[in-house]
Amino acid sequence: MTLSRKGRVGSGPGGSRRWGVAVVKVAVAIALTWLILRAAGFQLAESASSIDWTLLRPDIPVLLLSVAALFAAFALQGWLWARLLIHFGGPPVRLTAATAMILVANMGRYIPGKIFQLAGLALLAKREGISGVQAGVAAVTGQLLNLLAAAMVGGWAAYAAGSMAEGAGLAAGLAVVLGAAVLVGLGGAGRMLRWLLRRSGHEGEVALPGRRILGLCLAGYIVGWAAYGLAFFWLARGCGLDVPAVTAITAFSGAYFVGYISLAPGGIGVREGGLYVLLVPVLGAQASLMLAGLQRVWITIGELLGAVGGAVLLKTRERA
Repeated sequence: MTLSRKGRVGSGPGGSRRWGVAVVKVAVAIALTWLILRAAGFQLAESASSIDWTLLRPDIPVLLLSVAALFAAFALQGWLWARLLIHFGGPPVRLTAATAMILVANMGRYIPGKIFQLAGLALLAKREGISGVQAGVAAVTGQLLNLLAAAMVGGWAAYAAGSMAEGAGLAAGLAVVLGAAVLVGLGGAGRMLRWLLRRSGHEGEVALPGRRILGLCLAGYIVGWAAYGLAFFWLARGCGLDVPAVTAITAFSGAYFVGYISLAPGGIGVREGGLYVLLVPVLGAQASLMLAGLQRVWITIGELLGAVGGAVLLKTRERA
C-alpha cells in the first residue's frame, strides 16, 4: 500500500511539493522575461509614435539563419568550457550536455552580482557527477578568457566611441582586462590559482593547464565572438538593415564588454546603449535604436529557449 502511494506521481506531500516547485519556476521564468524586456526599454506601444518602424523589412530565412548562428555560438561556448574542464583534470563532457549546462547557468547573469552564472555552472556540473571545484575553476577561467576575447575583438571600439561607461569607468574596465591578460600571459594567474587551491584544500583535485592551452582557448573565444557577431550581422540583415559584417562583429563584442563591466544584471540597458553609440555612424539614430532593442529581445528569447531545452535535456539525463 505504501509503495503504491509513493509510486503515484503528484500524490502526497512530496508530489505536491514537486508541483509547487514547478509552478514557482514557471512563474519566476515569466517574471524574469517580463523584467528583462521591460528593462531593455523595448515597449512597442510607447515607441511606435517616435520610431519609424517602416525601416524594418523582415527577411524570414535570414532571421532564421541568425538564430541558427546564435545557437552555434552557444554550442561553441559549451565546447570551450568542456575543453577547459579536461585540462583542469575533469572528465570529458558531451557537447550537448556541456551546452545545456552553459545555457541553463547563463540565466544567472540576470541576477545582480557576477558570480551566480559561474556558481550555477559548477552546481549543474556537480549534479552530473563532475567535481564542482574543477567545473568552477574551468568556468571562472573560461569567463576571464571570454572577457579578454570580447575586449580584443570589440572593447577598443567601445572605448574609442566613449560608450555608456562614461570614459573613466570604461578605462578602468579595460585596465582590469589588460591586467588580467598580463597575469594569464606571464603565469601569475596560475600561481594565484595554485595558492587559492592550496588554502582551500583542493590543490590535488585540479590540474593547471599551461600558457599554450590558455592561449589556444583564448583564440577559441575570439572565434566565438566572431560567431556571435555574424549572428548579429544576420539579425540586422534579416531586419532589412545594412550593417557591414566587421562593424556588426566589433559593435556586438564591444557592447557586451561594456555591459559586463557595468553593474547592470545581464548588462541590461548598458549593452543597448553601447550598441546604439557604435551603430549610429553606420545606421543613424532611428535604425540603431531599433536594432539595439531588437537585439536584446532576440538574444533573450534565444537564451530562454536554450535554457528550457537545456533543463529538459539535463533532467532527462538525470532520470536515465
